Amino acid sequence: MPIIKNIENTLFLSETNKEIINYELNNENEEAFFSNGGLYVISFNKSVNRFNITFNFTKNTLELYFGPVLYQVYSYEELNLENLNFNMKSNQDKDTLALLLAKLYQDIKPLLLPSIILAAVLSEMSLYLILVLISVWSYSFFRPKLKVRYRFILASYGFSIYLISSLIAELYDFNLFRLIGIIIAFTFVRKAYAEIINLRGKQSEQV
Repeated sequence: MPIIKNIENTLFLSETNKEIINYELNNENEEAFFSNGGLYVISFNKSVNRFNITFNFTKNTLELYFGPVLYQVYSYEELNLENLNFNMKSNQDKDTLALLLAKLYQDIKPLLLPSIILAAVLSEMSLYLILVLISVWSYSFFRPKLKVRYRFILASYGFSIYLISSLIAELYDFNLFRLIGIIIAFTFVRKAYAEIINLRGKQSEQV
């Protein structure tokens, strides 16, 4: 689950003095802010005006924000969060926070799923279009060459293989399929281009 990946490396600084003791956050006025690559942030009693997931720790509660909107408020007693040292030096603290974030992630996951799917589709389609345009551009240097329209159609069909490989990569969490799909697509387009040129040449000879 990406939300709890590398907690000790991506979230916390060893010099922080923040700590929950007996269900109460100490040093609540101390400035502190931690981020995990833009996916989510952890703040401490600060105003939230960001467009991601924010876990905001206050003196006695944990506030869960989705963008700037307050989604849920949990008491530390409700979360069974009696003691937690945010410097993450001990494995127990890391495990405690990992389990906590995993639980809260399940609460907000239904809201995230449409955004995640939309972002994934837009990302894959953008890369697909870039690959198609690269192919169209690169084959403009070949002689004899096809018109731009036919090169675009050929590349569009050819790189549909990439979309299929991306779907497989996403389903089986095996990103190598994406690279394999790109290689196969380039090979297919090159072979199809050569066959079309040969066919045009034979037709010209018959004329």
